Amino acid sequence: MINKVSFLTFFSVLTTILGIAIVSGCAKDSTPIGNKSTQYIKDIKELTLKLAKLEESINKKEPNDRLNSSIQLHSNLIKYITLRVGSSDDRLRIYWSDNSSTNLPCKKEQSTWICG
Repeated sequence: MINKVSFLTFFSVLTTILGIAIVSGCAKDSTPIGNKSTQYIKDIKELTLKLAKLEESINKKEPNDRLNSSIQLHSNLIKYITLRVGSSDDRLRIYWSDNSSTNLPCKKEQSTWICG
């Protein structure tokens, strides 16, 4: 199964490469085609190296290190949820059946509240 982070990273690199190719293809300059190809190959190798380093650093981290410190995995049920808006600390608070709670900061974007 493909790791979601790896897929998203691969997709980002692929779109970056395609974007560079499109922009470079539209640019008018006097650089010979052979030199452009050589530069593209160098750019692709550099991006591939950066991608490998990112994947390595992501894979070294423990799963809990990847989570936001305010969000924890809970295997129990939610007792209730509260939403506080219109104050200095707008937030969504989840109360769990083990009597713990999780606070998610919220902000209003256009007419929609976003928490997390």
